[in-house]
Amino acid sequence: MLDKKGAGFVSIITVIGAILIALGVVWLLAQNWHQIPAALKIIILVAFTLGAYITGIFLREKNYLKVSKSLFILGSLLYTLSIFLIAQIFNLNTSFQGFAWLLLFAWLGVSFSAYLFNSYTTFIIAVTEFFIWLDIQFIALLSGQDMLQNLIAQTSSRGMPIIAAYTFLFLIGGIFFYGLGLLHRTYNHKFSGLFKWWTAFYFLVFAFILTLQTLMPIIWADLVKLEFSSNPMLFLFIFGAISILVFIFGIILAYSKKAVSSREIIAVLAIIIVLTGLIFLTKLPSNMTGACYTKTCYDFNEKSSCEASYQNLACEWKDTSSASGGRCLKTDCYSLDNQSSCEDTPQVLGCEWRENRCVSAVASITEDTCRDNTNKKQECLANSKCKWVPGGSYGLLGGLFGGNKSVPGILWFVWIVNNIFYVLLILAVIGYGSLEKSSSIINLGIVAFALYIIIKYIGFIAQFWGYTSLALIFITGGIILIFGGWLIERWRRNLVSEARGQIEIK
Repeated sequence: MLDKKGAGFVSIITVIGAILIALGVVWLLAQNWHQIPAALKIIILVAFTLGAYITGIFLREKNYLKVSKSLFILGSLLYTLSIFLIAQIFNLNTSFQGFAWLLLFAWLGVSFSAYLFNSYTTFIIAVTEFFIWLDIQFIALLSGQDMLQNLIAQTSSRGMPIIAAYTFLFLIGGIFFYGLGLLHRTYNHKFSGLFKWWTAFYFLVFAFILTLQTLMPIIWADLVKLEFSSNPMLFLFIFGAISILVFIFGIILAYSKKAVSSREIIAVLAIIIVLTGLIFLTKLPSNMTGACYTKTCYDFNEKSSCEASYQNLACEWKDTSSASGGRCLKTDCYSLDNQSSCEDTPQVLGCEWRENRCVSAVASITEDTCRDNTNKKQECLANSKCKWVPGGSYGLLGGLFGGNKSVPGILWFVWIVNNIFYVLLILAVIGYGSLEKSSSIINLGIVAFALYIIIKYIGFIAQFWGYTSLALIFITGGIILIFGGWLIERWRRNLVSEARGQIEIK
């Protein structure tokens, strides 16, 4: 036992050491970057990266496993850093798409080193970089669609809302990784256990996000809609097709080699189907909650409506090279170069001619009459000067617990359904860990359950804030948490002991 604790302590301090070295290298290079010749920069980066990997291999051969693990982490971090710094040396594309390409090369290279050195920790870095790349690549494709105009002009077009597409993208990511995990189990690869844990962790995080009442009304909100023929949606379809093929292929191979049970396959399929259903279920409260705001020039996407708003908002249509042909912008006093045009501007702009130039005397005298219409969509839209912005208006903590008292009943219903499923998913993960004799998966489920209770408790406090009620909440919550903590720890120890005992019997 002492050896295990000592090894764990060594592992922690060596990982911290690897991160500190990486940060030190970054700091030194940042300080002297412009003084170092390009060729020498590349040599330094390659030398540090190879040095970390080679030293890690050498120490692993000498049975210094914890230290070698940290050096593999250091090598992965330095490799990722080198990718971006070398791109900066050669002044490569700094757009979102260019950044996505660099991340693609980064996680592919780190994945290669993880399999080459059979390094768990390096593989975790690769997985993390993969999901960052997935996120950045989707954003890059959005930015290539003239994002500002999408945000303004596509609210009435056909297609899928951007947040819903984003949600499906990450659900598909979970399907993709479960399929890869089955392929690893088929060939009894060392990473198969890590894939099991990661898949359970991923679906728990994904399902928890669906329990946030702040998020529910905006998943299908009419903020931005992407045409099905747009690049982001094509990326979603292609990644989805690849993920489904990997998923099906993994099931066929793993089941034929008896590496997975039919019960597990049915359970995972059921979870995926239910999660998909819960995403669609959030359509019911979409656009029901939100806030009312006064329209600005940016809310007009046609020249005629932009010019018609001039007397109220002082908007003017500016021709651009974008696909929409132009953009509605607020008239700037300082852009007016003669006295007559300056004095002809509406009062709302507050332009005055002073010392041979047009200046703004006041920021704005527009009365904001729309802000009082929170969660009153029809009343908001009845005023032509107002716009409705869907979403929670009660803050993050309230959203964690369940919103405020004025939310529609249908939103409460969806919130309750999603939370019930999340609790059932936690129990399923704990049960799966017991069946697989995996203490790490059991601990994951227990930690998820404990965090869920604590987070909802904090949200509960945020909603019923007050001296007397707060005191009672603290006292009651403290008793529940202490007693619940004792029960959870006892439950965890029994499950872990049972799992370990069954492993020893086998």
